[in-house]
Amino acid sequence: MCVITYLFSDHKLLCKQFIRSDGAITVQPYDNGYLLNNEQIEYDSLENTYHDFKELAASRRFCFIRGNIKPEFQGKACRRLLHDDSLTGDKATIEADPFGKNLLMLDFDDVDNPGGVQPSVADLERLVVARLPAEFHNASFFYQFSSSAGVRGWAPFKVHLFYWTTKPWPDAKLRDWAKGWNEHLGLKWLDDRVFLSSQINYIADPLFVGMDDPLGADRWGFVEKASGSVDLQPIARTSRPAPVWTASLSTIYTPADIQDRLEEKLGEIGVGGNYREPLMAAIGFYIAASKSRGLVPDLDHLKSAIHAQAGGALRAGGRGEYLTGRHLDELIGWYDRHLSVVEPTDAQKAAWKIRNDRQNLIRKFSTFTKQQYIIGATL
Repeated sequence: MCVITYLFSDHKLLCKQFIRSDGAITVQPYDNGYLLNNEQIEYDSLENTYHDFKELAASRRFCFIRGNIKPEFQGKACRRLLHDDSLTGDKATIEADPFGKNLLMLDFDDVDNPGGVQPSVADLERLVVARLPAEFHNASFFYQFSSSAGVRGWAPFKVHLFYWTTKPWPDAKLRDWAKGWNEHLGLKWLDDRVFLSSQINYIADPLFVGMDDPLGADRWGFVEKASGSVDLQPIARTSRPAPVWTASLSTIYTPADIQDRLEEKLGEIGVGGNYREPLMAAIGFYIAASKSRGLVPDLDHLKSAIHAQAGGALRAGGRGEYLTGRHLDELIGWYDRHLSVVEPTDAQKAAWKIRNDRQNLIRKFSTFTKQQYIIGATL
């Protein structure tokens, strides 16, 4: 049996909306749900899961996660927290399933589609399934095209494929498996983030206003093959050296400049609906830039800055778990362990000096111009 954890809202739409007005199409993203209800259902087959997913998708109020809701929060509206929130005191509501799950969702973005038309089942097998390990080739699956599929053409397209594994797989092992297959292919074919225990996986059908659904009833489909499940095999990963930071910032940024630049990067969190990548960029910059000047990164200061300058944006965007002590400590700790400094070459130093001198000249000119403007306005 496989337990599926559904999250749902009585008042918010957990789907994208496409609105046509005056010939233009605008996209309204998923509603942000700070508190979501939950229900856990047991399944014994891929086909039963398919029928329920398809029916719930039509309500546009359901999504699912791989983790389990802790007993004390089951059936209650709560936040989606894998770790305790040290800022608010809210307790973790989700835990990874220690035994794992049989349901396997694979998320494919930007699948190359030379034909430029809606893919048939044969096209899905040729363009997507054929690039998976051999154990997938004769296994049943169901598919769901993305919300935007067909809205602006089919080259490329996005799709989810769902499989049933012969034995349950824990989330951490699935992430490792996905990364191993990507290394084997030499590209990021599988999105390993869908195997995070608290990651929302949206399955709701999109809502179209002022236009027809380009897919109609073809968004979902079940493909029956010789085997009803996948005997998933572990993939040995290639050992990779820890990343090295070249000290290219050491001749440009003073400690004060590092702080200013950190604030700029933290200010980018939430812009355009992006949260994790700008947060990682800010953390990586601060630690690497500090080390490149021979300084020991002040990690407590970094955490305080993240809470103070990006906390509001993260919570408003439903990413409050990024602020929790354990989550933030793990992310910062990874960068602190893996970012190291190498001595730049003489050629690099010379190039940086030229660039630094030019930046200083521009700063002086800008300051001079601003002062002249202020003096002129005062006279």
